[in-house]
Amino acid sequence: NEIDTIKKRRPKLVVQRAVDLCAAPGGWSQVLVERMMGESQDTSTAPSQDTSSSSSTAPSSPAIVAVDLWPMEPLTGVHCLQGDITALSTAKSIIQHFQGQRAEIVVCDGAPDVIGLQEFDEYCQSQLLLAAINITTHVLATGGTFVAKIFRGRDVGLIY
Repeated sequence: NEIDTIKKRRPKLVVQRAVDLCAAPGGWSQVLVERMMGESQDTSTAPSQDTSSSSSTAPSSPAIVAVDLWPMEPLTGVHCLQGDITALSTAKSIIQHFQGQRAEIVVCDGAPDVIGLQEFDEYCQSQLLLAAINITTHVLATGGTFVAKIFRGRDVGLIY
């Protein structure tokens, strides 16, 4: 999968902070928890409520923020943030949760509601992807990794 590919390409990448954009229902967030916190770790603790007031700039354990327009069910090890990825305030909330630090990885599995008109659906997905790229410029650390789903359409070459 994509996480294994990233690890092969960047074996020295250490991820302490991750962001899952357009996260509902939370599948990628769960994968991030498994990969970052280890499958052997006890996952019976409560989800993060972002109550830390520590002055430390690095989390003591990996931190994951999941962002979506819609409310999400709590996920163990994940701070769920209901927010709009096109809003600067959402980027600021993510950085605040990371105590002023940026994420080493940002993933986006977002897709618009498709209506069946291929060109329109591709356009909507490309706009969602551009919004994800935009917020990523605010929350991704230098040298970090961005992974996103894209619709392969006529103009896909303009994106990557």
